[in-house]
Amino acid sequence: MITLDAPQQETASSRSYAALWWLIPITIIAIVLRIQYLSEVGYLFDESFSLKMAEFPSGEMLERIPDDISPPLFYLTLKAWMGLFGSSIYSTRMLSVVFGTIAVACVYLFVYEAYRNQKDDNGKRQAIFAAVTSALLMALCPLHISWAQRIRMYSMGTALTALSSWLLFRALNKHQTHTRDWACLTVTAILLVYTHYFGIFTLAVEYVFACGYLFLNSTEKNVSARLANLKPLLISAACVWFMWSPWIPQFLYQRSHVNQAFWSSPLTWDRFGSQLFLLFDLNLWFSNSASTGLIAAEVCFVLLAILIMGRRPADIYIAMAASLPIFTAAFISKLSRSVFAHRYLQFSQIFMLIAIAVLLSRLPIKPLRLGITVLVISGMGFFAWRHTEIRERYAILPGMQAAIARFEKTRGPKEILICCNPMLYTSADAYATNRNSIFVSGSADRYPYYQGTAVIRDGEYFSATQSLDDSVQAVWTLDAQRWFNHSWSVDMPAGWNKTGEMKFPEFYADLILRLYVRDDKPEKENKVINTKVSD
Repeated sequence: MITLDAPQQETASSRSYAALWWLIPITIIAIVLRIQYLSEVGYLFDESFSLKMAEFPSGEMLERIPDDISPPLFYLTLKAWMGLFGSSIYSTRMLSVVFGTIAVACVYLFVYEAYRNQKDDNGKRQAIFAAVTSALLMALCPLHISWAQRIRMYSMGTALTALSSWLLFRALNKHQTHTRDWACLTVTAILLVYTHYFGIFTLAVEYVFACGYLFLNSTEKNVSARLANLKPLLISAACVWFMWSPWIPQFLYQRSHVNQAFWSSPLTWDRFGSQLFLLFDLNLWFSNSASTGLIAAEVCFVLLAILIMGRRPADIYIAMAASLPIFTAAFISKLSRSVFAHRYLQFSQIFMLIAIAVLLSRLPIKPLRLGITVLVISGMGFFAWRHTEIRERYAILPGMQAAIARFEKTRGPKEILICCNPMLYTSADAYATNRNSIFVSGSADRYPYYQGTAVIRDGEYFSATQSLDDSVQAVWTLDAQRWFNHSWSVDMPAGWNKTGEMKFPEFYADLILRLYVRDDKPEKENKVINTKVSD
């Protein structure tokens, strides 16, 4: 094991802090890309679901979270953030922007820490080169830009993944055990496992790697003495298990939900390839193709194999962290309900970006190294530009915000809006100023849990066939076309006529606002109501 004496450690530490100035322009780039059209693009269902979950009182929220498929930490964090900065679309999305920016910085810190313990100055320059390139690729990567613009837990999980990797190598690189380093790693690991369940795969890689590193790199010849080196690691793992164990019953309950019903399709080679296609942002250049995704996976496998040939501990760790969680997810998906989705795999994708950066730093000829690095970064920059261009097109669509504004502007005193599905309802509810007039059609048992029933109270369901008494003369519905390749609409009972409709294009669907009146409505009043959707 390569170690540093005290003077060398001080020099390395000083050099690492001196190199941090690179993070200033990289961080600015990351922030600028992540705040593009932050409040102009409409909410996705997952985002409005998160907002609605965070609005419940803490006790009720913790009761409802098990009916979702995620652990509680992000919702608790979002609730605290909303208490400090408000619930506007800009302020709530800024939480993910902050975590996305932290992830970029932590990638730099991890890569430099993982490779800085080298005797020659050239090796240290390589470490800085790899760290800067990794952070730039992370800052420009559309996958991470996109999820840093959404109110979900993925940017938080990515930041904790990079942070825990940095803290792990800080602990491993110390000649003597430092309780503070292991304590920080333990706390970060606990936060990660409570942020997203795929963090468990990353933590498994971290602890397995650390176990092998501490045992095999020990200078002790006695096996028992080598095993003694594992003490801080085992204590850390035990603490993580102890802190996570109270949530295990809820996790198993959520897992049973997924096994019974989930939105994902069975894992086939086509799905495997198509999800990897999206994981590497190839959809910004090519038409969706499973075969292209499989080719990309083969290229990544070759690159990781080349990386391992370097036989440095960090090489092995990066290859493990980039591949094993993906293989584990595929294995689980073949045994039971598929959980193989590209957004769940982004904690591993960052290590693929790091592997590319490390390999670039090792190209022996400087002009070649710089030329190929500029080419790779330019390619990622092109993808970032394509993502921003697409987001600009989304931003000009009227969408849900305009539909709800139209309803609230023209509705009568007793008129209500019925949404065709809970997934539309949560977004409509997020934009509404008067939430008491918006409902979701039907009842909870009509919808699968993954369509958002966990955040809808019983009083927010409304059955048009049962609840429309004679005093209600006009009703609005919010339907959708081109949504998951289907048309969705509220089933109105007999005796109601559609008098008008308006289309509000959104990036994920065409939203249709419709107005219905009773058959026995006087013709004069009918014409007045009809102007609400035609003026």
